[in-house]
Amino acid sequence: RFRRIDVLVNNAFHWDGRRFENQTWRGLQRYADVNFTGTTYLTQLVLQHMRNRVLVARRRRRRLTSPGTVIFITSVHEKTVRRLHPWYSMSKRAEAGLVAEAAVAYGPYGIRINAIAPGHTETDDQKVLAGHRARNPYIPLRGVSALPEDIAKVALLLASHEMMGHVTGTTIFVDGGEHLYTEWVARMPPGKGGP
Repeated sequence: RFRRIDVLVNNAFHWDGRRFENQTWRGLQRYADVNFTGTTYLTQLVLQHMRNRVLVARRRRRRLTSPGTVIFITSVHEKTVRRLHPWYSMSKRAEAGLVAEAAVAYGPYGIRINAIAPGHTETDDQKVLAGHRARNPYIPLRGVSALPEDIAKVALLLASHEMMGHVTGTTIFVDGGEHLYTEWVARMPPGKGGP
């Protein structure tokens, strides 16, 4: 309809909950197809489109104010371990690698590629509408989960060339500090060893 793509948000993912020892070949292939191969192929097509717009503008001696941006929704598990479910975190780490590679390759065209890594996020529609945040002892910031709007606000910010025009190749964690949680943190009583 608009004859161009300004923003791509890669938000597809697969999760089947099977533990490491119970995963099947078909299940593993599904992780690869959805979480990595499909995302990579779509990104490739969109980046070609964005780059071609830039090249056409350069030939016509015009400057595009916003050549385009790609946002990956990865996961806190690109940085943390997902105990006995490695397929998910492996696929999200692969996406993080793609963010870095593509940011370097397409930066010369002014195309920005970044990621958002959500932590535990409330998904029950009724609770989300009510603004209810689930309690979670593994989240340092107030001990509550994120709401979908927390991730959406960061996506809007990253999509804005005016606000984030010089940010590329980075991951923003929207997890209340969940990626910082370690066994050491778990053993430290609140208020001890800190401010």
